[in-house]
Amino acid sequence: MSGTPSSRSRPKADLFRKPVRSCPQELLTLREAAAYAVVSVSSLRRWIKGGLLPVYRAGRQIRIDRADLVALLRGTGSARRL
Repeated sequence: MSGTPSSRSRPKADLFRKPVRSCPQELLTLREAAAYAVVSVSSLRRWIKGGLLPVYRAGRQIRIDRADLVALLRGTGSARRL
């Protein structure tokens, strides 16, 4: 029958769905995150650029979820490693 969806087809919305990150609990500025991790701000920027540390952006402001930073420092983060 033409016009009826097959039982194997998925709704189009599912095809473009991205994985959802959990809501951040505590967002840190770059300086706060650098002080917490005892590294320089340039090291954080390098981790962000390399895809090791996910960030939240609002305009030009960058915020880092403390849980993501802790996961990276412990080596349990889901981001790719260099």
